Amino acid sequence: MLQVVLTTVAMAGVPVSLPESEDQAEWSSALTLAGLEPMGDEPRGPAAWIREEAEAWSVRVRDTTDAEHLLSVSIPADQAAREALALLVSSLATPLGVAEPVPAPAPTFAPAPAPVVPATQASPRSTASAVQEERTAAADELVAAEPPEQTEPGEGEAPDEAAAASPRRIVWPPLTVWRPQGPRTFEAGASAPATSVRRALPRWWFAVSPVLRLRTALRSVAGGQLWVGVRPRSLQPLKVAVGAQVSPSALMLRVDDRPRRMQTTVVAAGAWLEVRGFEAGPVVALSRRSFVEPGQPPIVTWLPLLGVRGAYAVELGPMTLPLSLDVWFDVIRTELSVDSSSRGDLPRVGVTLSAGIGSR
Repeated sequence: MLQVVLTTVAMAGVPVSLPESEDQAEWSSALTLAGLEPMGDEPRGPAAWIREEAEAWSVRVRDTTDAEHLLSVSIPADQAAREALALLVSSLATPLGVAEPVPAPAPTFAPAPAPVVPATQASPRSTASAVQEERTAAADELVAAEPPEQTEPGEGEAPDEAAAASPRRIVWPPLTVWRPQGPRTFEAGASAPATSVRRALPRWWFAVSPVLRLRTALRSVAGGQLWVGVRPRSLQPLKVAVGAQVSPSALMLRVDDRPRRMQTTVVAAGAWLEVRGFEAGPVVALSRRSFVEPGQPPIVTWLPLLGVRGAYAVELGPMTLPLSLDVWFDVIRTELSVDSSSRGDLPRVGVTLSAGIGSR
């Protein structure tokens, strides 16, 4: 009986060069699933290079026939998108085709089974079931060991008695069956078939906290602030946000003996970098100040501010505890006067301290 064994040809992983901003650990399972591996030295043979552009990724794939494929895909947003892109690269790098012929080794012969000696007479103590089991086992061995076709020996050749008397089983080398199909090429900008890569969306975040406002010539006062912003995926360390700070009126000091107060509301926007929980960057703002004096209508002014924000976010599971320090500078000076008598300028530098809760 001829026995044909089909096996799958194992192929080495195709090297892939990922963008520098990507975390290799996040791609490990996707590359393994598609039969890919991170690129080391300059490869020979099939390989892929993925480069990051403004709003998409440029993918260049060299397949097993040295043909190159260029396409543009959206930036993967999750694990499913990374696996889809990895499978696309694998299909381009190893197009289906006819496998190269493999020289077949000489057939090997399995050892012959032991000869079966039929029982001439059942033992007096044997039962009918035992005899039936012995007959079934002997029949199975005879069926498994079919004798090969007999060939006549040539002149001067002596027949091989051991080979003629022993049944043989031929084990053929593994076979590989490939469907013939030419390489596929996708033009730049064309969508790949049966592949869905979602467009990467920015991550939203927020932070809310109480604040302590500090400024010389004013009594310290507590207020509150709220920041809402996004993290662009194409610029991972960057955070962009808008926010507002509101505080009750604070008593003004060193003006005169009358209880004059100043209430402040700030609307701000900023962009800063975040590295390992630490963040810092510039902030621009517009401050509304209301000066209140008993028995007099309030005096309202609007001033532009420039500031610097520094913070550290303590991770608390899905949330964070942001600790921040903001330094503000009045772009325009504020002159104080009482009864047409100048009392100097309001100090132009202020500080706010905050500790609250925010999203990651």
